Amino acid sequence: MSQKKKILVFDDDPDIGIFCKTVLETMGWEVKVFHKAFGAAEVVEVEKPDLIILDIMMEQSDSGIRLARELEDKGIPIFLLSAIARATGAVLDHRELPVLEVINKPIEPQELVAKVSRVLGEERRA
Repeated sequence: MSQKKKILVFDDDPDIGIFCKTVLETMGWEVKVFHKAFGAAEVVEVEKPDLIILDIMMEQSDSGIRLARELEDKGIPIFLLSAIARATGAVLDHRELPVLEVINKPIEPQELVAKVSRVLGEERRA
């Protein structure tokens, strides 16, 4: 049996972390949740994930964006989680950022699973 793909979730909202962990582990992936961007680069170095999911706003309003840029040369796919659309009605343009996707909060389980499946090459349906 092949090893489970590992996903790291960085979000300062414990409920979002639990939600992502529950949804993604139900689909068969290994998920570890962290609540701070500070020190995340070291965590990524140790954990060697197949995918990273980052909240944009953690300790600072751009913590996730700065972390994505810091991790850009690691070759690990990154998704950003954003509440910007809900708060302002504006959609974040991520083309200038080193991320594959932006997932708007509130997160739809089917959308999360579909996007993770596509990136990890493991078709799953929520």
